[in-house]
Amino acid sequence: QLLIFFFFKVKNLRSQVARFALAAFCDMFKYLKRNMDIELDITVKSLIQKSAEANDFFRSDTEKCIQTMVDNVTLQKALQALIAGGASHRNPAARKASAKYIYQVCEKLGPTKILTGTRDITERVLQVGAAFASDGPPEIR
Repeated sequence: QLLIFFFFKVKNLRSQVARFALAAFCDMFKYLKRNMDIELDITVKSLIQKSAEANDFFRSDTEKCIQTMVDNVTLQKALQALIAGGASHRNPAARKASAKYIYQVCEKLGPTKILTGTRDITERVLQVGAAFASDGPPEIR
């Protein structure tokens, strides 16, 4: 229930409230580590959406938070959440952030783990990679 509270606070129009919620998510990823795996879909979706905003300080805070997530949770769960939360987002900035962190997670996992892992992850990574390669903005490619 606490995560849902922070989920809604990240979307708050008051910038200080949203930034404190981002900092709380960052701390939760840092200290709870793999215990945050359960709620990754909800949190990543809100973080990717926040990274699409025009304010640079929101974007940097969000990128710091997503990086902390990638460093501390299960990589397969992070990959699934990033694909579900941002790969097909309408906003190019959100797709760019999603592509950046999907790439990082894939680098950490390595090609053998991605290609020999579960079929679902392998298919989704290849589909998303093809979609990003044919995306319009060059930053996403």
